[in-house]
Order: sequence, then structure tokens, then C-alpha cells
Amino acid sequence: MVQNELKRKETGFKWVILPTLITFGIQILVTFFLVELFAIILMGKYTGGTYTDFMNELFGVISEDTFNLVFYIVYGAITVSVMLVIYKKLFASTPEDRWTQNKFGNIVFTILGMLLFSIALQYICQYVFIVIAGLFPEWAAEYNALIEQSGIGTENSPVALLYSVIIAPIVEEIVFRGVTFSAARKVMPVNVAIIMQAVMFGLFHMNPIQGIFVAILGAGLGYVMYLYDNILIVIVLHILFNFIGSCLSQYLPIGNSSVFTLFLCVLGSLVAAYASFICLKKGVAVVKKDTENDDI
Repeated sequence: MVQNELKRKETGFKWVILPTLITFGIQILVTFFLVELFAIILMGKYTGGTYTDFMNELFGVISEDTFNLVFYIVYGAITVSVMLVIYKKLFASTPEDRWTQNKFGNIVFTILGMLLFSIALQYICQYVFIVIAGLFPEWAAEYNALIEQSGIGTENSPVALLYSVIIAPIVEEIVFRGVTFSAARKVMPVNVAIIMQAVMFGLFHMNPIQGIFVAILGAGLGYVMYLYDNILIVIVLHILFNFIGSCLSQYLPIGNSSVFTLFLCVLGSLVAAYASFICLKKGVAVVKKDTENDDI
């Protein structure tokens, strides 16, 4: 009995880490395969020149939206497929671990909570970014260069927008609020599991400043997943958050005209975030009453 329990915990801890590593591996393999494929296609119509000229042209091709679009679709499809196989093998047979439980009670409170969550977390992440950028300007420069390179900004490229608003939320929720969180809940208290999957979510982005505010977002999404046990609601919530961040963030006042307005905006974002969790909790059909987790 004790030996079986230790084995179960060891397996659980392993699957808290493995989804992130597997996703990294898929990214590397897909990138390598597509670069080779595009190089072969380019060779077939290359008219001559030096090796340096060929490589420069290849780098130009793989920097275009066509390559990025193919990469996002292939990477997303493979990652989701692999994670669903893992889910089916490890979690689908246990009712309490299933990701599509219907726990909606009051849909009005759920929708209101999702809207408040998406807007409040935009402000909170923005303020965290400002603080960290002030302390570590080199991190901010690295992050801004990454955003510019990806095509996300005041003028979003359609391909970058497709990835940010649709593909990334689906893939990341299945990886982190799906497999990672499900595995973590089996071997640790749910509050620790929420933090653990959020940390893995932050590390996955491989950028210090982004990793910190993404981990904050991940903790909020993890709590919503805990409440609803429904992967669809956190996917929609992530899509809504990314849509606001990609398309509407420049219209959100952040209160930097004075110390007083900044204070009001920070306070307002915290109040709105708290209100969002109250609404989301009221939107659940059956509120969980675990004594150790009731006040998360």
C-alpha cells in the first residue's frame, strides 16, 4: 500500500514537469523539420549564387508570415494531440479529473466574472511590468524586442493575432491547466498545485519579465480551473484576456498622469480582480467546500 502510494506520487510529480518539457521538445522538432522543408522547397527553385546568398534568402523566407503560420498550426496541432493522448491515458478514466465537467450554475455571474477577470488582470500585469521594467530595464528591452519580432503591437499582423488569440490559449490551457494542473492536484494540496502550474507556465515563456506576469495570470486561470473543472471556460477566458491585450490594451487608461490617478487605477484593478473571483465562485453550480482550500 505505501509502496503504491509512493509510486503514484512519483508518477504525479513527473507529470507536473514533463508537459512543459514535451512542449519545448515539440517546438524544437517542428522548427527543425519546417526549416529543413522550406530549405528543400527553396533549393528546388533557387537560381544560383553563393551559399551565403542562399542562407540569407532562406532566413528571409522563414521570417515571413507564411512560415510562422505553418509553424503555429503544426506545433499547435501536434501539441494538443499529444496532450490529449496523455490526458486520456492518465486522467480521463477518473470522473473527478475530467476537464469538461458541467459545473455552471449562474451563467450571468460567470460571464461577468470572466469580463472583470480579463480586464483586471490586464491592469495588474501592466503594473507588474512597469515595476519590473523600472528595476530591470534590460529585461524590458528584451521583452519589447520579442514582441516587435513576433508582430504583436499597435498594428498586429494577422498571423501573430491568430496565434496570440486562438492557438496559444488553446495549446497553453491544455498543457498547463489541463495536464500539468491535473497531475499536480494528485500529489499536492490544490493551493500548491495552482502555484506550481503557474510557475511552470511562467518558465515556459523563457523571458524573465513576461514569465513573472504570465505566472500571475496562470495562477488566476488555475483557480478558475479549480472552481469549474472545465477546460473550455479557461480557454475562453485566456482567449478573452489575450484579445484585450493584443487589440484593446492601448485604449485602457493606466492612470500614469499623476500619482493619485495611478493609485486609483491600481486599487481599482485589485478590487475588480477580487470581484471577478467572487462572481466566478457564485457562477459555479456546486461551490467546493474543502477546508484547506475554501479561502484560496
